[in-house]
Amino acid sequence: MQYLKPISNSTAAALVCAAFLLLPCLRLGAQSGAEYTVTGHIFDSETKAPLYLANVFLSNTTWGAASDENGAFRIDRVKPGVYQMVITMMGYEKQVRPVVIPRTRQQSIPVFLKPTVYNMESVAVEAEVPREWHRHLDRFKREFLGMSVNAQNTIIENPEVLDFSADRMSGLFRAVSAGPLHVENNALGYRITFFMQSFNAKTAAYLRYTGEARFIPMDPPDKETQALWEKNRRTAYEGSIVHFFKSALQGRSRREGFFMYILEHGIDTEMPDYSKPVLPDTLILPGKNPHEFLVFLPKYAMIIYNNENEPETYKQFIGSDKKRPGSRYIEKSIHSGTEYQISYVSTEFSPLTVYETGHLYTPDLFSAAGYWTWERIADMLPLNYEPPQQNSRPSAEQQ
Repeated sequence: MQYLKPISNSTAAALVCAAFLLLPCLRLGAQSGAEYTVTGHIFDSETKAPLYLANVFLSNTTWGAASDENGAFRIDRVKPGVYQMVITMMGYEKQVRPVVIPRTRQQSIPVFLKPTVYNMESVAVEAEVPREWHRHLDRFKREFLGMSVNAQNTIIENPEVLDFSADRMSGLFRAVSAGPLHVENNALGYRITFFMQSFNAKTAAYLRYTGEARFIPMDPPDKETQALWEKNRRTAYEGSIVHFFKSALQGRSRREGFFMYILEHGIDTEMPDYSKPVLPDTLILPGKNPHEFLVFLPKYAMIIYNNENEPETYKQFIGSDKKRPGSRYIEKSIHSGTEYQISYVSTEFSPLTVYETGHLYTPDLFSAAGYWTWERIADMLPLNYEPPQQNSRPSAEQQ
């Protein structure tokens, strides 16, 4: 079984004094549709001059902007939630800080970026054996992008910024990056800039990486490509962790194909009682703040998604000779005859705080295994992705 700690955005030290002005949009209606505007100014920390064309974005979303000649930036249509705001500019240190919307107080405080100090001392560099580097790169692509059909249509445009190390004794595989990774996902229609902080993997056992990602929707060359991207995005969304939480918050988890079973003693230690599914919709209470919810998940649980078959690439990955967990009991359950998708979750603390967007306030308290771990960056959608609905306006991530 493969275990995956969820991606968690690393938080840099507070080297800047940063704040924002949150302005509710004029659009009024149900509380679940609330949107906000994030504004601020960016300055050089030494000269106090405004910085033009600094990049500001909320990690793992398509929400972003560039500062104008006065150092001002504005990000519209932001949904409530907790995000990492990332500020980057050539010649300056990247800054990252958490932003909770709309909890962040309305205040306008300048953002000061610190100039990068370059060490000009000579350094002896020993080139890695090209064959070994390419072998490590192939493994990194499998671990980072995944092995799905979408991964086969996703490329890393600048792999030369990567370096690798592998410890045969411990099995630990590490990757470091000299700059942001530029990823082009031709299956989902996104360009992703990923600022990788750490990457650690062990063979078929453990993967953990941290960083901040900016999603930029690609321009489709024709209507057929646009339709294909929309279909692939919807497929990537359906059955995902975000889909699971959003369907539970909306009281639709069973209708949308999710079945949850409690595991009393841990993951991969027992088979659940398929006659007693637990409805996650009933384990939710309102949070302390608007747009927040408390989800009381069991410490260990199995989650089956019945509305989508396992893809052939996943079957090849787990091996046709390997029986799926609980397969001998499935034939006697409501899941009989289905090529179900099985995932496992464990929580280090309950309740979990979940936003209406379906993402977690503290993702480090939530671990996933099984099918959910197989899908990686190539199947990842921005947090502000919304499945298209008929007669609806474009989603916030399409602006």
